Amino acid sequence: MAKNVTEVKNVVKLIRIFGRLTSTWPSDPDSTRNVKIRDEVIWWVCFINATSLVVPLILGAYHYRYEITVLMKTMSELTALSEVFFNLIICKFQRSRLQALLSKVEKDVMNANVEDELIYQKYVDRYLHCCMAIGSLFFLAAMTFSCGPLVMDINLPADAWYPFPIDLPIVRYSVYLTQILAILQTGICVTVDITVLMMLGYISAGIEILAGRLERVIDDSDLGQCIIEHQRIIK
Repeated sequence: MAKNVTEVKNVVKLIRIFGRLTSTWPSDPDSTRNVKIRDEVIWWVCFINATSLVVPLILGAYHYRYEITVLMKTMSELTALSEVFFNLIICKFQRSRLQALLSKVEKDVMNANVEDELIYQKYVDRYLHCCMAIGSLFFLAAMTFSCGPLVMDINLPADAWYPFPIDLPIVRYSVYLTQILAILQTGICVTVDITVLMMLGYISAGIEILAGRLERVIDDSDLGQCIIEHQRIIK
């Protein structure tokens, strides 16, 4: 039973760590000013790095418009990276709402009693292996794609076009580094989808916990508490 409690809390902590790596998990409400500044700087670094590949991919789509094979590859890469680009923007503009939602999830899971924790654990067990498999495949695909120039006769992994020469080794290596970081961002960004799944699972678990409490109602006071809890869940 204690093991189950630890697993649920660790899953939430792990999602938060990957969310911080992708700069899509908001800062804690009680964070210090320095921490908020650090998170803001990390967000801008992630955003600028993603943009540094999105723009060349758009240029590449135009530049290779008559080469169908390369064009399809470029559009595929652009579509994947666009998810990172828009996730960063959406999570930034919805930061206050995400902060309130995720703080509530963390607080309820971390402070849940054993009975409620077992219900949360049931939902974790239901989706954990699937999420781990999908996340691992995304990250493995990003790593494999990044290593393309090391094993194939290509200069860069992404089929982008830059409006400046990249023949000089220092320029090519710099561009290669930015592409690797952007590709890894794309691989890890599946965390956003897993976070949404976590919030949906939290709501489902909350309704199941509430159903159990309704079965134990003995007076109007208990019923009132259940109504308040229901409103809190659907708010």
